[in-house]
Amino acid sequence: MRAVVLAAGEGSRMNGARSGEHKALRKILGISIIERGILAMRDAGVHHFTVVVGYAGDKVRDALGNGSSLGVSIEYVENRDWRRGNGTSVYAARNTVGNDEFIVAMADHWYEPEIAKLLTANSSGGAISKLCVDLDIDSPLRSDDATRVRVIADGSIVQVGKNLSDFSAVDCGLFLFNRDIFGALQKGFASGEYELGAAANRLASTGRLEMVDVEGLLWEDIDTEDELKAASRKLRRSLPGSDDGLISQYLNRRLSVPISMIAIRARLTPNFVSLLALLLAVFSGFSFAFGNIIAGAIAAQMASIVDGSDGEVARARFMSSKRGGLVDSVLDRVADGFILGGAGYHVLTNSPESWELATVLMALAIAPMSMILKDRFQLATGRKWQSELDDGASRVLLATRDGRLFVLFLGGLLNLLAPALAFVAITGMLLLVWRLVLAWVQMTPIPGPSETPGAVPSLSQSGAEAGGD
Repeated sequence: MRAVVLAAGEGSRMNGARSGEHKALRKILGISIIERGILAMRDAGVHHFTVVVGYAGDKVRDALGNGSSLGVSIEYVENRDWRRGNGTSVYAARNTVGNDEFIVAMADHWYEPEIAKLLTANSSGGAISKLCVDLDIDSPLRSDDATRVRVIADGSIVQVGKNLSDFSAVDCGLFLFNRDIFGALQKGFASGEYELGAAANRLASTGRLEMVDVEGLLWEDIDTEDELKAASRKLRRSLPGSDDGLISQYLNRRLSVPISMIAIRARLTPNFVSLLALLLAVFSGFSFAFGNIIAGAIAAQMASIVDGSDGEVARARFMSSKRGGLVDSVLDRVADGFILGGAGYHVLTNSPESWELATVLMALAIAPMSMILKDRFQLATGRKWQSELDDGASRVLLATRDGRLFVLFLGGLLNLLAPALAFVAITGMLLLVWRLVLAWVQMTPIPGPSETPGAVPSLSQSGAEAGGD
């Protein structure tokens, strides 16, 4: 699939005194707006781009080059009629897109990568054009300047326009078109209508435009300095992962995001942040082992917090990868070994009672098991285990990694390491049994016409991406 990025407009409301600057080249956390859009589409499977330039086109070309630095290929089309409207920019790219469907994106829109993935996943093979819309029209974060969209119950779009009084959604600036759009544009040009919205409205009036609902995801149409700041705030909000435990969700992320901002500005890689988290864990383990349990406790909790930053940095800098997920998962297991081993050594050195020995051994043995179960579940089913959805009430046990490190943190501060390790061991076992039962139920095959009860289904590796737990 190819994407056409419209970058020909002047953006005068943002430029102000900055004559000759292109607003799509303004940066959010070190990456320009237009690059963030291209990288989001790249992660959605799009690798060929046509960038339509006009105002300050040379600066856009110089910034993006041929796209190799972004892992894509870029060709440029110049639109000398860009002042008439953005529909002329889409039309200028008509000879570059071929006969297949293609994405049209605004260079001055920021959006979460998940929005681009939703759009490509909703491809209809070119039969119907699509428009990403947000049904949350009452959001205080929504721009009054957004294009309005009227949608009916079946998801069809019936009208698009800036001045609609009766509307149910707003346009996010991301389309999936077939070549019908060029005919609609030609009809608009004949009537003096040069905006893409007018052509989209023509498609809608003939039942050839449907919505892709992105409600709940974050995006911003950036026309002013205030909207640029809003996009930056939304990007920060989008960085935390979607599968956090309770401690991460309500405590760790409040600290990991500011740490991630520092790492991003320092251009640190996610793997470097993962290594920093490991070093904190090693320091924690040795501090526990040598009797400095306060330092060990604080370092354990800091390791837990920093461990959340590597994913945030990866998402902000578009550096997420399966290899990075694998490294992070392995380092987490090593880090747990140091922290639990150090805490256990301290306990056994000071009061080596049999129940404490059993507690230490159980804590060390059980810590990696829930993660192993999640990985095996994904390998067998192709579906990632979602703690927030699948664990249910067991989340209150604080038995996932963020919870057990927080319990050790409290145990160290209160000089109650032995009870803390006992809590980790018992809740870890309960969580493992809970997940094992749930996974067993979900993986139990339902006999079909050609199956017999008890038949063993075949398993195939799905290329699961490692994660932390």
